[in-house]
Amino acid sequence: MQPIRYGIIGVGSIALRSHIPALAMMDDVEIVALCNPSRAKAEQGAALCRGRPALFEDYRDLLAQQEIDCVVIASPNFLHKEQTVAALAAGKHVLCEKPMATTEEDAFLVHEAARTGGTVYQIGLEMRYSDLYSKVAGIIRGDQIGRPRMFLCKEFRWPLLPGSRGWRFDASLSGGSLVEMNSHRFDLFNWFACAQAARVMAVGGNDVNPDGQLDNAWVLVEYTNGARACLGMCKFSPYGNDIIELTIVGDRGKLE
Repeated sequence: MQPIRYGIIGVGSIALRSHIPALAMMDDVEIVALCNPSRAKAEQGAALCRGRPALFEDYRDLLAQQEIDCVVIASPNFLHKEQTVAALAAGKHVLCEKPMATTEEDAFLVHEAARTGGTVYQIGLEMRYSDLYSKVAGIIRGDQIGRPRMFLCKEFRWPLLPGSRGWRFDASLSGGSLVEMNSHRFDLFNWFACAQAARVMAVGGNDVNPDGQLDNAWVLVEYTNGARACLGMCKFSPYGNDIIELTIVGDRGKLE
């Protein structure tokens, strides 16, 4: 059987640490192309691959390669919509790192492109495949705690990549702290609630960190089935790099 041939757009830390090593371990996968504005980064990624992938600076040149079946988009957030829509239009299957887009308008454009594209589109929300959270979802769907009614998640941590600068610290490019950091938590809420969000309320501010981004917030989500979720986000917690607490309460039991 012919291997699935991948192209990777964006050879930054997530591609070098995760996507390329994982794909390189699979016998039925071949990485045939990499795209990155920095040739040095592209070469670094190529060194992790079996064989010698073609290297491109412009993602459109990569998408023009007919032999590519699937594209991983691991570029900065603000490029996700443009590159995803182009990849789907080129007939490629797409795995895009979260978030799917940085604005609501762009998210709807991606959704429409995926709906009509005829290929597989997936967002890199890997917690859906975590053994821990899959077990939690099984407990909820197995009716062990009754109907899930309340969710509470606290993500208190130091700033993301402290001391760094670049697109992650510009809300217009990253989508802001809640999009860049907390999209995984909101996805868990949606998964566990087994319903669509009906209302969202939030307060927050930039009170401590000097980078100008939202560094604390509380977000309330009410679902169509009456379940309610609350996320607390803090990026100046002195207690460690990543303190995450999740509590789920059903009408007959609780998970912590």
